[in-house]
Amino acid sequence: MLQENRGHIHTATARMTTVLTLCFLLLVPLMSACAPVADDESAVQPSASDDSGETPTSQVGNQPPEILKLEVGSSRVGPGGETWVGCTVYDADGDSIRYEWGATGGSFDTPPGKNMTWIAPERKGEWVITLTATDPAGNTATESLTVTVGENKTPLIHSVEPSSASVVGGHSALITCVAEDPEGQPLDYAWNADCGELTGDGSRVTWFAPVSLPGSKHACTITVSVDDGEGGIAVASVVIPVEFPHMVEEFTPVLLESGTACTDGTTTNSRARAGDDNDNNGYRAFWTYDLYRLKGTEVVEATLVYRTAFVAASQQALDDNNPFNKPRGLGTLNIYQVRFEPGGLPSYDVEPLSQLTETGLWGPPIEIDATMPVQRIGEGSATDNRLQVMAAFQRDSNKNMFAEYITWDSVILRVSYIRE
Repeated sequence: MLQENRGHIHTATARMTTVLTLCFLLLVPLMSACAPVADDESAVQPSASDDSGETPTSQVGNQPPEILKLEVGSSRVGPGGETWVGCTVYDADGDSIRYEWGATGGSFDTPPGKNMTWIAPERKGEWVITLTATDPAGNTATESLTVTVGENKTPLIHSVEPSSASVVGGHSALITCVAEDPEGQPLDYAWNADCGELTGDGSRVTWFAPVSLPGSKHACTITVSVDDGEGGIAVASVVIPVEFPHMVEEFTPVLLESGTACTDGTTTNSRARAGDDNDNNGYRAFWTYDLYRLKGTEVVEATLVYRTAFVAASQQALDDNNPFNKPRGLGTLNIYQVRFEPGGLPSYDVEPLSQLTETGLWGPPIEIDATMPVQRIGEGSATDNRLQVMAAFQRDSNKNMFAEYITWDSVILRVSYIRE
């Protein structure tokens, strides 16, 4: 029995030895695969690129560079001309980059780098410039662009048109430039205004006229420059008048220089009267306006506005003794500009400079145009800054021994003007 058991134990031991041997043989390769590689000179290493031009072996896990931008100063140059070319290159590993430039024609005038100067050949045509960016691991990226060699044609501006012929101050207008490039190149537009403000870009912009005080006047110039990006530039302008509401001002007479003069040589500043009296003395009314503030302005309109007090006539024969009675009255009433003389009222028989009423009046005046003499004061061509006007009937008296006259409460001068 003991002998039999020993036989079984021997057999089991042999079997276990066989299993352990097999496990060892299976584990050895796995342990070898997981063991680190020795860091010694016998391991294969990539070589960095250098000025020799040799291409190193690619490094495991190293990312190639990326050319983000390849650009040229001008896509068209004249024969023998030159242009700038440059690039932006990104390398994820932060490696230093070697730049290699090539071209199907022409030459480079600077050492290899990010920015180059390319000299065009003398022959017209299209030439390809190529950049190759290489990192120390030998990874590369390549991009190309085309430059045309030939004479550039200047863009053509057909029109520069505002949406309105004139603009009120503070308002706006659209301004459109119609232009083209003979060679079909895209155009850039640059706008400028010597007054006012511009918004927008491209071939159409919005222009806001300047805001100024009423009575001022401007004409603004808007200029556009059209560039084809290849040295061709065209320029054009448009002038837009700016309108502002006219300033309106009312002038009252200078008291000591306004009033009434009589044929007997007497004067008074207390009233304005034209006609005659019971003694057949004649009267003429005068009004003087100090217009110094209008110097340097553009007078648009000037109007004398009369406010009548009353018209005197005989109560017994009102129609017959009315100063405006055509058969028996004093004739027509006329409004004149007279020469101003400092020192008070002029004499009754002062000589008129001009007649403001085209034809005589057969009734009280209401509004009389005085634009022309006031314009001369504004522009500085008048001899002085005073406007003096006179109201006088056609006849001094009709000799009928009745007082026939007209008086006024007030006469103001209303002026509309632009201050330049």
